[in-house]
Amino acid sequence: MPTARSKRRRSLGQPTVRQRITPVSRYSTNLVAIYEKYGFSARLAYNWRSEYVDFYASNIPGGFNEVSPISFLDFSMSYDINENFTGDRGCEPTC
Repeated sequence: MPTARSKRRRSLGQPTVRQRITPVSRYSTNLVAIYEKYGFSARLAYNWRSEYVDFYASNIPGGFNEVSPISFLDFSMSYDINENFTGDRGCEPTC
């Protein structure tokens, strides 16, 4: 004979389906190196994130759009010309 507790479980309906949160990656890595001396400064940064779900839709195969892993490399440097002026340069090539 079923107990009252087991009857409650059955009355809840279908189990909940776990879906990933959009647009959050499960893994990400950030690495930054900074150098400063005698008015010269440089910064190098590397960022990587794993695949993530961009959005859910019932009209596409699989029901969601997944974005591939992506990485970025960023470099910038500057030099203090004098007390009032600083020259800088930076670039952001995508890996």
